[in-house]
Amino acid sequence: MYAWALREKGWKVTVIEKAPVTGGGLRTFYHGGHPYTWGPRHFLSPYPEAYEFLNKVIPLRDITKINYSFQEDLDMFFSYPPHEDDIKKLPEAGQVYAELAARPEVATGDNYEDYYTQRVGETIYKRFNEGYNKKAWMLESNAEMDFGLAVTVKR
Repeated sequence: MYAWALREKGWKVTVIEKAPVTGGGLRTFYHGGHPYTWGPRHFLSPYPEAYEFLNKVIPLRDITKINYSFQEDLDMFFSYPPHEDDIKKLPEAGQVYAELAARPEVATGDNYEDYYTQRVGETIYKRFNEGYNKKAWMLESNAEMDFGLAVTVKR
């Protein structure tokens, strides 16, 4: 983006990239026909001119539509975050409902893994979040995603 902006102002620009492709977190890849990116994916702004500028440089996906999660082992798309209607389609639906019923009144935690597991249960976390976040953010564990402070949320 910066290289493009400088070039538009008449500067001569050379981009040096370590990876075999440019784009970093803005690069879209496909797996099972489903798009995914590394790092931050969505640009959200109340300023239409900022979106229009970025869209000229790096075409952005329209996120006004429903986001989907492709579950390769089931060869199916599910809305993301998963909706209650999606739970019914899962082979482990009974386990998910049991985990939702048993979740604590108050979720506490200082990292994504702890917090999310307490909010939705182990099964939904593993199916929809564990692998995706590790891949998207290039982490060994989602416990590395810390909120910077302890989080307490009542349901």
